[in-house]
Amino acid sequence: MMKLCGWSCVLKKTSIYIGPLVDDEGLALSYTVTGLPEGIDVVYVEVAADGREPGAYLQGYIAYSNVASNAPPVDFRVRITFTREGDDNSLQTNTLTWTISDTNRIEPLGPLYNREGERIEIQVLASDVLGNTLTYQLSGQPGTLTMDTATGLISGYISYRNVSASEGTKTFRVTVSVTGGGATDYRTFDWTIEDVDWFSQSLVAENREGEWVTLELPATDAEGNQVTYISAEGMPIGITFDAAAGRLSGGISYANADGETPLRDYPVAVTYEVAGSTETRSFVCRIHNVNGIAAVTDQFNAEGEQVELYLGPLYDLLGNRLSYDTVERPDGLSIEYRSSSESRDIEGAYLVGRIAYRNVSSGALTRNITVTAILTDNGQPTGQDIRQFEWVVHDRNRIVPIAPRTDIEGSWIDQWVDVNVPMNETYAVYVSNLPPGLFF
Repeated sequence: MMKLCGWSCVLKKTSIYIGPLVDDEGLALSYTVTGLPEGIDVVYVEVAADGREPGAYLQGYIAYSNVASNAPPVDFRVRITFTREGDDNSLQTNTLTWTISDTNRIEPLGPLYNREGERIEIQVLASDVLGNTLTYQLSGQPGTLTMDTATGLISGYISYRNVSASEGTKTFRVTVSVTGGGATDYRTFDWTIEDVDWFSQSLVAENREGEWVTLELPATDAEGNQVTYISAEGMPIGITFDAAAGRLSGGISYANADGETPLRDYPVAVTYEVAGSTETRSFVCRIHNVNGIAAVTDQFNAEGEQVELYLGPLYDLLGNRLSYDTVERPDGLSIEYRSSSESRDIEGAYLVGRIAYRNVSSGALTRNITVTAILTDNGQPTGQDIRQFEWVVHDRNRIVPIAPRTDIEGSWIDQWVDVNVPMNETYAVYVSNLPPGLFF
């Protein structure tokens, strides 16, 4: 037997040899191991393709749950006992210390510095070599910022109520966590926010269609006077104003901008009362068009080919059901809607079918078809997107070429006309201008 000593590991694929499969007399050996880190088991290898010698190994991935996030290394007391075939008594027991260090799956963050009213998009990066699905959480963040628990994206507008004019700046102690594989990792960082006087600022709030927005206006002015909001006019479609909370929020409709107006400015007028005076202040909501149709490139196919072309999703980011249509498309194709329950590609709308042989006149080389794809949602009002692309269809002559031939009068003629058509497809063949005496 080999001598065992202490080990120190971080998370990685582990394979440690602990002894042979048989003793010097050819009797089989078995191993009992206790106190192992989670994720590690005893594995018996008889034939190893990777060059390892046959034997017993401690093998596996060290799970993230072995050490608490940001905690000091943990020592595991591992006890290995081996017995011989037909012998109930153990031959030898070894005890060793296995030290496991923490691996934080979240990349370091911060410190961060931003100003009130700024639009934030910060991607928290985390990785899990075991392939566990990670769920993200955020706490202690500046007001009205949120996190996508599936992707780790922190986004939103920094509320104008985070810092008072007298404070100037304020530092938030923010914690990000990821959970997966029975373990949670944490990162904590400082996020400093600087006060901004909204009443003297020229704000341009930029967003894309389909985004959910929350913009919280200040509760007091720069002198500390309480502000009471009355109304807001001219907001983008999908945004509403809560006067009591001084908050604009909602999902930005896909009807706000389009291909002809890919960027649209909405002058929003906010009326409020402060220090006994009623005032109106305006700012700009700038909305960028988002085309929900997939970025389809020009297509090239021959007649008779099977086609499956993804057009776009079934639902937009606001949850509206989408429908698709086309103006012009190759004959033989239709639009098919596929749900996630089907064992095919990603769910969505597809142009599918076999390109019909009637698309290109026989003898012509190609036909160019300008396809206009149209997407319509069921929002109120309805949003619509359009995307155009070219579809070049090549002619495919299904008649196998017939070589020129010369015959003398009175000869018996037997000439096959071969065709290439899909199996089980019905077809008819016509022949014209035959020499007198021949028939088909």
